[in-house]
Amino acid sequence: MFLHHPGSLDKLVPLVLASITAGTLTLTACSPATEHHDFSAKNTTASSVNPNVTDKVSPSPTLPSASPSTPSPEPKKILAGKTILKDPRHSSVSRKTIVIDPGHSNGQHLTNKVPDGRGGSKACNTSGTATNSGYPEHTANWEVALILQAELQGKGATVHLTKKDDHADKVCVDRRGQIPNEKHADAFLSIHANGSQSSAPHGFFVMVSNPPLNSAQGEPSRKLARAVSEGLRGAGLTPSTIFGADPAPRSDLATLNFAKVPAVMVELGEMRNPQDAQRLSSPQGQQQYASGLAKGLISFLSAS
Repeated sequence: MFLHHPGSLDKLVPLVLASITAGTLTLTACSPATEHHDFSAKNTTASSVNPNVTDKVSPSPTLPSASPSTPSPEPKKILAGKTILKDPRHSSVSRKTIVIDPGHSNGQHLTNKVPDGRGGSKACNTSGTATNSGYPEHTANWEVALILQAELQGKGATVHLTKKDDHADKVCVDRRGQIPNEKHADAFLSIHANGSQSSAPHGFFVMVSNPPLNSAQGEPSRKLARAVSEGLRGAGLTPSTIFGADPAPRSDLATLNFAKVPAVMVELGEMRNPQDAQRLSSPQGQQQYASGLAKGLISFLSAS
């Protein structure tokens, strides 16, 4: 019990204040001695009030590091959003040589006779066919050939065309078959479009020289034909409703008969079928054909 004595309080207050100022007043807490106080930046420390006051805080115990709960990121996630440049010299068609023949002349029918490769003869070249609206086959062949050439060159292949532009007339069919031999080509592709009188047939087909005149015209050419067919189908195009997807044998095509490398001739579609005609005459359709042909050639050359 504290008994108040007159005047004692007046003496006690200054003593208490003096003790606080000197840091000698001891306060007894009701919590255990191990209690930790939060001295984060949001709280004011005693030392910030009085630099003579030092707070002794027991260090926090070191907790063992937890094992990672998530696996290391997969390589594909590490590369997400990255740009990878592939050297075309190391692609499957790098150092390969391909000869592309954009079929027919620019509208002139050249009737002078040339050898057909089997002891007979045929016209040097023809103008080809056209759509019902007048879009010429030779132009479709040329445009697809240019797109295809660019795609293959972009992958490191060496690509030759059998004529320098769509107006080159005097490259006869026998000569077109000899060019891939001189270029030591790994594959030869002659591009055409068919001209059935009926508008009902549609779709592509691939031809080979048969019976073979040399070993390259045998299984290597049939293998190339199958690869080209699969490439076109992979591009969303459908095989011919007449000839189907299998290699079609032909003995009368001088362009193929003179080739001594794997060689095929493709009829991309039917010029008088409305759907095929629209595709053959449009830039989008020509790109679709070229992409399919590129797939087929790359597939063939990758395996050879």
